[in-house]
Amino acid sequence: MRRALPAIRVIIITISVVLLLSGLYVLVFKSGSFRVSRVNVFGTQSFVNGVDLSEVVRGKVYGNSIFKVNTPELEYNLLQNFQGAKSISVYKVYPTSINVDVKERTPLALVYNDGQPDFYMVDEDGYVLGLVESDKTNLPKIKYEGDIKVGLFVASEMIPVYMELVDSISEHNLKVSSMSFYPNYAQLYTEGGIEVYIGNDKSKSESVTIIADLVKQLGLEDRKVKKIDLRYDKVIVSYE
Repeated sequence: MRRALPAIRVIIITISVVLLLSGLYVLVFKSGSFRVSRVNVFGTQSFVNGVDLSEVVRGKVYGNSIFKVNTPELEYNLLQNFQGAKSISVYKVYPTSINVDVKERTPLALVYNDGQPDFYMVDEDGYVLGLVESDKTNLPKIKYEGDIKVGLFVASEMIPVYMELVDSISEHNLKVSSMSFYPNYAQLYTEGGIEVYIGNDKSKSESVTIIADLVKQLGLEDRKVKKIDLRYDKVIVSYE
């Protein structure tokens, strides 16, 4: 009889553990105690539709066990569908809520071209956020010679190129009357009418230094320059 007691204890403990695990499984996955019943969205303002985003999230998680919600996958899918967001964070609030934090893109400039005279807001990645009246904002205006469509990207390097060029031009006190940007290069016109090309892969500071030195030197030599091309390994200067 004494030998049977340990075996009975083992059986009782095993049954208890099985019942406990079964109860936890039912509580977590089968009962409604941990099923998602609430979605909270924060941070949507101008460029992400909070109602639409909330409906998409609800469609993917509502009524499901909160433990089965794959937050990284949901974040990725939301970013693909709501590109007006710079970042999206999804996290669980137990027992039944999903919270979504949205950080929207920030407009840094306005782009336009001759074929599309309207002004479009773009962020640092070149994402086109929407139309805006130019007199309603102090954002810098950039002439971009390419297709501009809301919800798509223009050349991603354009904004950094523009910012770097503006800083370098100001530093060297170079007088520029206009700037246009293409997918692979920038085109400038100096106040003296010199047409300048700078490749996007070139150092803007070094390029502007070369331009400023050339303009100064050629001015002293009284030579009329038509074009300076810095897109290649060698500087190409064309004269009138």
